[in-house]
Amino acid sequence: MTRKKKILLWIAIPLLLFAIMVEVTITWSGVFSLFRNGFAESLVKPSKTDYIGSTETNIKALRIALMLYHDNEDQFPAASGWMDAVKNQLKSNSLNEGEEMKKFKADGVSSSEFGFALSDIASQKNKTKLKPDDILVFVSKDKRWNAHGRPEDLGAGWAITLEGNLIRVGP
Repeated sequence: MTRKKKILLWIAIPLLLFAIMVEVTITWSGVFSLFRNGFAESLVKPSKTDYIGSTETNIKALRIALMLYHDNEDQFPAASGWMDAVKNQLKSNSLNEGEEMKKFKADGVSSSEFGFALSDIASQKNKTKLKPDDILVFVSKDKRWNAHGRPEDLGAGWAITLEGNLIRVGP
């Protein structure tokens, strides 16, 4: 090997090693900055969403929440506080904070109204005391929080039975 080639190798090899070290350093610092800036969190922590539902999906969600409450308490909640009692059963890790409240809303109600009522027949009762086709929750003319009553008096659309069947009540 000639003297020129040896000199070139002595210069080229350190320069090449330096370039590799710089590239690795830049690459790793870039990776570390991604992790510092929340990239890893976005991989591990799923993003939260807003809730979009309809009267039908909401009434089904309310029935499930009432059934979960029943499983824990061995009876349905008191009619006068049923929405307060099942609110936590409507929460989900995939929803933004407070979005579960939209599940209490029937289609077409104002921002201060809700639109669902618990059937008085279910208030503080064990499900074994009810018939499968008894109405549990219904769209109500009474749009207040914790509305309750008889579907034949207040019913205004969809209702869901203890068994989970959607039926129509009211005018």
